Parts: sequence; C-alpha cells; structure tokens
Amino acid sequence: MDTVGYNCSASAPGAGVAILPEITKGSCPPSSRTFDIVRSEAGLTVIGSVQVSRLSYKRGWHLIPNEQIQTIKGVTPTGDVQAYVGPKDFPLEYFEE
Repeated sequence: MDTVGYNCSASAPGAGVAILPEITKGSCPPSSRTFDIVRSEAGLTVIGSVQVSRLSYKRGWHLIPNEQIQTIKGVTPTGDVQAYVGPKDFPLEYFEE
C-alpha cells in the first residue's frame, strides 16, 4: 500500500453559486497519479488513479460526506463559497479489478 502523500491540484469553474465543482483529470505532479471528483447526494467522491504498468491502472475512492463540506458566508466579493473542512490525509478504498 502506498503511504506517500501527494500534493494534488485542479481547477474548474464553480458548479453554481457557492458550490464546489466536479473535477475531471486533476493531477498530482510529479507522479502519474490523476483524480476525479464526482458529486452525489451523499457528498463528493474522490476517485484516484495510478498507472501500475504499461497497460494497467489501480483505482481507489474516498467519499467526502456532506458534513465535511462547509458553506462560508460572504468571504468573497461574489458572496458565499464552499470549502472542504475534513482531514487533509485520508486512505482510498480500492476498486476490485
């Protein structure tokens, strides 16, 4: 199991007023890792992927529950923003291949 942390980032337009966006193809340089963020009624799911051989990838997921997504009132000129307020480090549950 990989226990090294990576500084991953992505940018996307908001999904509406004060709503965190879904993300496609976020990156974690200098590694080959990528990630997506998908919204559901339960919260946001982070799906990470790493290439493990020339033809295969290992993928895992982590649910960020709605309780860890906070609306912060009036902090920007355009109004409210959403922010993730959960732990910085979390494990991924691996998809069965």
